[in-house]
Amino acid sequence: MHEVMPRKTTIDLVLEFVTDGELFDKIASLGKVREVEDKNYLQRLINIVDYCHSRGVFRRGLKPENLLLDSSDILKVSDFGLSALP
Repeated sequence: MHEVMPRKTTIDLVLEFVTDGELFDKIASLGKVREVEDKNYLQRLINIVDYCHSRGVFRRGLKPENLLLDSSDILKVSDFGLSALP
């Protein structure tokens, strides 16, 4: 995330452009993902959720279509539209 712009009724986020698409598409095209990759994606997802929770952002509706991969195969989370603040 590059910038957060709070408004009266919304919070706009400026995020990086992620080039390699959705994790969902990768799984669908390969049929499965190697265990080593699975572990890396899961650990990254746990770290992301923990980071968000530690800052009072609670992500709802997390699904593979909102998990993106950058050119280095690093997992990123998108679409915070269903997030909740405490």
